[in-house]
Amino acid sequence: MKASLRIASLLAAFSTLLAVPGCAAEQAQEEEEAAAGSEDAVTASQVLEPSQIAELQQAGFTGEEVQAVADSVVISERLGVQSWVKEANDGDAAPESQVRRESHGKAQGCLRAKVDVTTNLDRGPFKPGKSYAAWLRLSNGGAYQKDDKATHISRGWGIKLLGVDDTRAGTHDFLFITSPRFFIRDITHYPGFLKSSGNGRLGFILNFLTNLSWEEKEVIVHRMRLKVSNLLESPEYSAVPYKFGDEPVKYALAPCGTVPPATPESREPARNAGENYLEDAMNATLAASDPETGVCYSFFVQRPRSESQDPIDNPTKAWEGGFEEVAKITIPHGQHAGGPADYHQNDAECERMAFDPWNTTPESRPLGKTNWTRKAVYAALADFRRVELPKLYAKWLANRNDPSIRADIKRELGNLRNPPAVAPKVKETSEPTIDEGFRALGITR
Repeated sequence: MKASLRIASLLAAFSTLLAVPGCAAEQAQEEEEAAAGSEDAVTASQVLEPSQIAELQQAGFTGEEVQAVADSVVISERLGVQSWVKEANDGDAAPESQVRRESHGKAQGCLRAKVDVTTNLDRGPFKPGKSYAAWLRLSNGGAYQKDDKATHISRGWGIKLLGVDDTRAGTHDFLFITSPRFFIRDITHYPGFLKSSGNGRLGFILNFLTNLSWEEKEVIVHRMRLKVSNLLESPEYSAVPYKFGDEPVKYALAPCGTVPPATPESREPARNAGENYLEDAMNATLAASDPETGVCYSFFVQRPRSESQDPIDNPTKAWEGGFEEVAKITIPHGQHAGGPADYHQNDAECERMAFDPWNTTPESRPLGKTNWTRKAVYAALADFRRVELPKLYAKWLANRNDPSIRADIKRELGNLRNPPAVAPKVKETSEPTIDEGFRALGITR
């Protein structure tokens, strides 16, 4: 019975993929990349610092898994360049010629909020009676500025608390997606998935069929079929675990007065929804919010039932333990388009930010191999898009055969139609602080 259900669900997903056929350009790109694969091959020691490799090994990574982490960094950097080149050619570059994130590249909005701790447990930033100013970044999956109705497996929130003690920058980051299940369990499968996401429909289907476990396939099927009509009305999940003092938890969000469901319902957008319907829905919710109370979300921790029932190192499995509220998030009224604190004013600020799951207090450190992989990949990508690529670009513009630039980066940059006009700028930024925008909304702490 289970096997037949698995096959039926996979066939449904396969038909969904085939509904948007790959084009000849995508096929040509795949063939070109396959031919250049050996040229682009790198070893872990060429990508990761010795301390990073030692850290991964100490966390239980095999040599093959360490190499997969390094490959994931390289592929993610290429995808970031690929999306930036496409947008530069389309005239849709990010503010101030910045390079967008390889994942969650399309921001629906960048909002100011207040987070009030409601628990008495005193774990990490969740200290009784504490309040924080916070940035919220709502985003769509994928790097390109695609139609919001396009099939994605990830949408979600990034939260950055300000003024947090015992963190490296005085801020604390949380990442959420619209599913309680992460799509990769075996770290060695991650590079193939990343590569396939930039190889068009045909490349994605091939990787789906040949490179992923049944469990990973099921999660991708689930997430591709999970529709979201409004990111300010849907539950959100960390999908991967974190420390909560001495115990493991997962995080979740839900509109105040509700509890996150173990399996979220699919909510189709309206039939007449436009290509930016997620932003339109967010904006409508902001505009309709109570002028006194704004939009309210509850922040939950979810404990595992037991290590065997809800394992730490299998993020493809949703935990089934209960949820406990630890904080409330208030998004003040006035941030809708045309409002006194219009969220569009924050676009450049949010593009400069980096949301890192390892930017936490020691009591809130991430757990599991997926999070250890993210530690290396996220840090590398934040530096690459804001600092390294603009410097590589200047070198490439001066000498397109510069041997110090990787071949895959040269190939992507070679697709630019007007290179001198779109040079990205180095943006080394400090972590944000409470500014006049927060004070104008009545947010101080």
